[in-house]
Amino acid sequence: PHGGTIQVETCSDGQSPDKVLVRISDNGAGIRKGDMDKIFIPFFTTKVTGDGVGLGLTVALNIIKRHDGIMSVQSEWGKGTIFTASFPPYGTSGGGLS
Repeated sequence: PHGGTIQVETCSDGQSPDKVLVRISDNGAGIRKGDMDKIFIPFFTTKVTGDGVGLGLTVALNIIKRHDGIMSVQSEWGKGTIFTASFPPYGTSGGGLS
């Protein structure tokens, strides 16, 4: 919905010093439970025709994986969504692209 808030932060979870977290959250509509297992499938969209092609989250997940990262998502319908990407720190074994 219009007028919501998007927050981007980098942090550590305090328990895994070998991980860097990037968290993107919003207070928008959230994701319906029935859609959670589909959101990373190419061309899946809940938008009306012409308002997106359903590739954004697929592309984002593939970029994260190319950097040895993992993605998690938490969402509550009507309250918002939190995407968390976890990466190995740059310069460590597996961190970044070679």
